[in-house]
Amino acid sequence: MAASIARIDIVLHGQGSILENSTIKDSGSWGIDFVQGGNSLTDTNNTFVNNEDGNIVPN
Repeated sequence: MAASIARIDIVLHGQGSILENSTIKDSGSWGIDFVQGGNSLTDTNNTFVNNEDGNIVPN
């Protein structure tokens, strides 16, 4: 049986998102993905571990 890797991440829509006290790990792509221009993220006390492409996609 072949192994598969899920490419799951957090996708933010809209403006002014807040993410606090979270662990984002083992994503098959980015930990957090901005899908629309102009998004802003306030992130406090978060831990990122082993996300394949990186932690937060540059916006």
